[in-house]
Amino acid sequence: MASFPYVFESNFEIGSASEWTATVGTQVAVETYKELSRQRKWGVPFRGAYALQATFGVDTDSYVRSTTIAIGSGNSAHSRFMMYIGKDVSATTTTEVVLYEHLPAIASVGLRIESGGDIFFGIRSGSAALTVSTIALERGKYYTVELHADTTNTNTCTARIVETGDALTTANGEATAATTEGRLGIIGVGAGSLADVTGTITLDGLVHDSARVYGHQQRFPQRQLLTKTGHAFISAGRIDDIQLIAGAGTDCVLEIYDTDSASTDTENLVAKMTNIASEEAVSFDGRVPLYVYKGAYVVLSGTDPQALVQIGPSSAYGNEAVIRSIKG
Repeated sequence: MASFPYVFESNFEIGSASEWTATVGTQVAVETYKELSRQRKWGVPFRGAYALQATFGVDTDSYVRSTTIAIGSGNSAHSRFMMYIGKDVSATTTTEVVLYEHLPAIASVGLRIESGGDIFFGIRSGSAALTVSTIALERGKYYTVELHADTTNTNTCTARIVETGDALTTANGEATAATTEGRLGIIGVGAGSLADVTGTITLDGLVHDSARVYGHQQRFPQRQLLTKTGHAFISAGRIDDIQLIAGAGTDCVLEIYDTDSASTDTENLVAKMTNIASEEAVSFDGRVPLYVYKGAYVVLSGTDPQALVQIGPSSAYGNEAVIRSIKG
């Protein structure tokens, strides 16, 4: 499934992995923030209501895969996703695990989870061991992961952790002219096995494009640009203004539903906006504040629409502790 303005984008906000080609294995699942909040050791979504939860403890690769994440012969591409290392992650035997890879495996990023407790970020190509950083990562926080992959044999691929400033490189060891898909989840490589690790990794907000995507400047900005359907926020709150930014067509629709579960029941509809001209910006202009009580689910359809949302006061937006405490 392609997504404007990127080649591929997955925020899991429709409540499933249907935007991916397929799900492989049983150790990854799209979970709601309420389920993820059950254990304070787990990560809640980076933004919105849903994220991909990966659980260790079974020696089987588990991931979502997309054939839209493909890189042509002699080309390179960039990916970015958010990674939360659960507070419950530990290993009885030092284990290497890939979290995101291109297939053929021209470049993959992952973690070395050591039996001594430390966790290191790494990159690899082909079947090589991970080349890891010297900075141990913390449990219980989100990191921004970037990967630049090049399909040309021996060309450099680069992985980054934005928050630590780590930049690791490897030469593409695959004699391949192109890639066929991308995979996100938990994939055992080299040392150890996935069964030697317990705990969870939360993955969210994957974007793949031909140009570098970079990280988010803020996790909870008051002015949020939505490039695909998603929950602008969950819990009771107010939208002070919203703008539909239409693409090259007259069929763009923006709908706001009061829900935290991706429900498009018409009884939950709060507002609807459409465009009548190509590449038109349709402003709500804050005529009256829009109030929601469960969450603000912004549904975009048509030719390449985007939404610019001005978020007002909210009972939980910007406060992960409050998000974790929401019940019902």
